[in-house]
Amino acid sequence: MNIVRAKATDADALTKIAWASKQFWNYPERWMKKWREELTLTGVWIEANTVYIGFISNKPIGFYALSITQNQCQLFHFWITPAHIGQGLGRTLFRHAVEQTKSLGYSEFWIESDPNAERFYLKMGAERKAVRKSMMDECERDLPLLLCRSV
Repeated sequence: MNIVRAKATDADALTKIAWASKQFWNYPERWMKKWREELTLTGVWIEANTVYIGFISNKPIGFYALSITQNQCQLFHFWITPAHIGQGLGRTLFRHAVEQTKSLGYSEFWIESDPNAERFYLKMGAERKAVRKSMMDECERDLPLLLCRSV
């Protein structure tokens, strides 16, 4: 996999990856519509954050974004196309994110995880520190808040 810094012109491709990856978990369509804004990346947002995209044979298969707010680093997006889940590519992309975190001068980063993705992050060394309650329709969801040390 070739991993490069994303450009503003990658916004549509990244949005498609995020959307497809979230749909992988078979969420109801009404929930997907509520997440539309969160799953839509813009060129302006990409330029303002640290976003890397992974390619195989010149085809984008995943990406991540690190966001710095209040002097804290957060893994804001981490998506792999469904056809590539379970092939070790997420592990490679995650390790790249850890290295980028270090290069930005941070020894750790936070992740607000989808409940379905928590197991992956725990395998990668993150630790659950808290839970944020979220409501979707009448369904209460626990969103794990994880800390990953990049030292």
